[in-house]
Order: sequence, then structure tokens, then C-alpha cells
Amino acid sequence: MIETVATCELSVVIPSLNEADTIGTCVAKSQRSVQEHRIAGEVIVSDNGSTDGSIEIAKKMGARATMIDLERATQSIAWGKLTLVGRPHQPATHGMKGAK
Repeated sequence: MIETVATCELSVVIPSLNEADTIGTCVAKSQRSVQEHRIAGEVIVSDNGSTDGSIEIAKKMGARATMIDLERATQSIAWGKLTLVGRPHQPATHGMKGAK
């Protein structure tokens, strides 16, 4: 981990699902970029149930690791999509001036 959460200015979040071949490079490049730019930051790997050791590699490199609760995430995505597109009988007008 680059900095503690209390002093963190930036969180780099890397989604992962069976990325053992590439996660090390992604974490290293993210950490290097944060350090080079002198940003108080952290690298978080958000894992979607990897079975190839991706999460262990990320942890060994100092990244924080979180596991996604697929059932809860699916419900949240569905609600978020409904919010963005509006109700079926109404067109979405979010952020559009003059939309009807």
C-alpha cells in the first residue's frame, strides 16, 4: 500500500477476474504512477471471484483487495440502469437541456 486511507488523495481501482497474467503489471504501473506524481494514493483490486490467484498476487504487491458480492452488485446495477434510463413510458432527460 502506498499511503494509508486516512491520507489518501486518490484510489486507483482495478477490476479483476482471473487476471493472474496481467494483474502484477497493472498494480506495479499504478503504484509507480502514483509515486512519480507524488500523489497520496492507494491501489485497490476489486475482484469478481478469480480462481487463478489474481487476488493473492495483488496483495503480495501491496494492493488492497476487495471481493465483489455478485448478487448485491447485480441488484445495484439493475437499479442504477433503471435510474439512468428513466421509467419505460418516459424518456431519460438527465443532463440534457431541452429534452422532452
